[in-house]
Amino acid sequence: MGRSCKGTSLLFLVAALCLYHVTKGYEETLEDSGLQLAGRSLLEKELPNGTFSVFSALHDPKSGEARIYAEVHPDTVCYSVAACQFSVRGENRETIRVKARAEVPFAVLSDKPQLRECFIFCNLPGPGSDLEEVAIEDADGEAMVTWPVEEVERLPKGQAKGVGMCVGPIFSETPTFLDWLQYYADLGVDGIHMYATVAEFILHRDDYMHMPGSRRSVQFQSHHLITWRAFHPSRWSQHYYGQWLIFNDCVFRTRNIFEFVMFHDRDEFVHIVGMDKPRQVKLKQFFEKQFGAPDVASVVYWGGLYKIHCHMVKVGKIGSGGLAHGEVDYQAFQGYDVWTTDPRTPNFTGCNWRNCHPKSVVRPLAVDIMSVHHVGRIREGFIQGDPKLLPPEVVFIKHLRCSIRVNTSDWETDLSKSLCSVEDIVKPDNRFGGVPVCPLHEIEAVRNSSLTEKLPA
Repeated sequence: MGRSCKGTSLLFLVAALCLYHVTKGYEETLEDSGLQLAGRSLLEKELPNGTFSVFSALHDPKSGEARIYAEVHPDTVCYSVAACQFSVRGENRETIRVKARAEVPFAVLSDKPQLRECFIFCNLPGPGSDLEEVAIEDADGEAMVTWPVEEVERLPKGQAKGVGMCVGPIFSETPTFLDWLQYYADLGVDGIHMYATVAEFILHRDDYMHMPGSRRSVQFQSHHLITWRAFHPSRWSQHYYGQWLIFNDCVFRTRNIFEFVMFHDRDEFVHIVGMDKPRQVKLKQFFEKQFGAPDVASVVYWGGLYKIHCHMVKVGKIGSGGLAHGEVDYQAFQGYDVWTTDPRTPNFTGCNWRNCHPKSVVRPLAVDIMSVHHVGRIREGFIQGDPKLLPPEVVFIKHLRCSIRVNTSDWETDLSKSLCSVEDIVKPDNRFGGVPVCPLHEIEAVRNSSLTEKLPA
């Protein structure tokens, strides 16, 4: 079942599968660390036993650690991994075989067959090796799968570490993308790793266990801060479009280039209380102060769900050489500016560090396994226990949510219509997206009983 797949062929496949977009005259480079071919085409009705689909195989030559992130079925495939045999670049074709530690780190979501995340940890005898590929072996020494090894990024000598971001899954352009990008550039973010999920079934309603992330094709846009990577989930991928694979791949890749890594979505704007403009913030210095000590692995803060009016506009797609290739629907804010002070303040009463849609900032070198909203497991030498919670008097997230009628493309354009329901105000549900933050006049209308007749029986 072993398969070796080179980067050039992967890049070609991404180009064929993705709607490749160029803006401002710059050509994109799109890095694909996606599933092997078998994993991409699991569209049949039965999930084959013995499936082993590698997402990425990463090596940190500075520490000698290697990680393989994969999806398997059944989970016994993961537990049967015994060793990693690495081939070293060079004419001698030297190999290094080390013992593997394999885990299925996350719980199953349903009883039906699903691909499960399989994380494989392999530590080399020492740093410095230049690895070409890895053969994952079982206890009998048989190769289960072979995969090219990527070296994690390193900074040029003498260059200071800073603040990075891991963002995914990305489905398509959203109204906040360009504003969001400039906002974090102004804050002082030094690099953004964005993971696009590309699969035809994402654009349609079907029997996939998650709602479609978007019904528009993904658009890749160039910016010097962004590193794009593509993930090709199968219908059998269990957790939200590969989010666990994406976040763990990203935090390991960035361990030697950023002191801090933020995990935010593209509609989330971190708000540092008392700072009205992003350029007033020196983000690295802010996090150094909030972490407080070098052995603190992560901090978390809550999110307020800021509903806003939006509308759809048509934007021409730009192809190579500036040629137009039709139009794409683009979601735009209606009467909202992310740089203008929003007087609404979330009420985080009753929140704890696990709920109210928290998001994390981590020291990447401290992370052994990354969950979505917090670190799943930290490395030895860092503080154990709950992540450090930053109070909303210091920082919180403004999570912008366009007012939309569910499951349609009929975006709200009437600025006089209510952004919040009575239920949002009287019985807020903070499980999905954060604490609803309603306009003050709508809250007052409910308090004055003018809208209470709309409450459910």
